[in-house]
Amino acid sequence: AHHPNILPYKTELKRLERLSSLIIFEAQNDNSLSTVGTLIWTWLCTTPDTSDNMYSETVRNIIHRIDDTDMIRLLAEVLYEGTPLKECASATVGSILQPYFRFVDHYEFWEKESGLGDPLHETQKSLLVRMKEHKSWEEVSLAGAGTGADEAMWKIVVMKFGSDKEAFRKEVTVHKQLFGI
Repeated sequence: AHHPNILPYKTELKRLERLSSLIIFEAQNDNSLSTVGTLIWTWLCTTPDTSDNMYSETVRNIIHRIDDTDMIRLLAEVLYEGTPLKECASATVGSILQPYFRFVDHYEFWEKESGLGDPLHETQKSLLVRMKEHKSWEEVSLAGAGTGADEAMWKIVVMKFGSDKEAFRKEVTVHKQLFGI
């Protein structure tokens, strides 16, 4: 339904709480969102924030109350005009959703479709892969967040995964001797 003067209604805290409750109920009980729930969730995630962070705090509250990583990932993958919400959400909501797609809170595997997700080197006991290392939000703000420069928010690193504990210990010993790490 269309209302010519929606502004007074989109900032009512009680209304936002009812909308949050609907999303939480559907996510926890149906493991998905209805059409109405999807539209509300999309609106909350993509609407630019108010000065009091009303929408991002509503999203943060929903995620906190759902407290199920798989469901939160599913909600972040909801499509908005063909793009997952995690990629087109407002900046603040994007920063809330993104950690659910990271390894050890700072690292993100490349999407397979990018061609950068393929292993750089692979043996029977180890694997080298390219990853994005996301900076902490304190580092991002110091580096110029909001300038639109993605490179200020992450860098490309190579990570080694291994299954040989003794080889790992030897490698750590060599690094300590060479680099004082």
